[in-house]
Amino acid sequence: MAAQQAAQRKSRVITLKQDFTRLTLGMFAASFTSYPLTFTRVGIAESPQGKADIIQAKGPDN
Repeated sequence: MAAQQAAQRKSRVITLKQDFTRLTLGMFAASFTSYPLTFTRVGIAESPQGKADIIQAKGPDN
């Protein structure tokens, strides 16, 4: 039972870190040392408003 609770807690912490990272990425366009990201430019998107670079961000636990 304790192992299951520990696994659930670890999963919840990972989810919270990912949510925090998504929020701060939109605000600061950077990552933090506590949850580092690697950025890769994957292309260009076009819309009626213009063009935008598409980036892919990868971090721990995908």
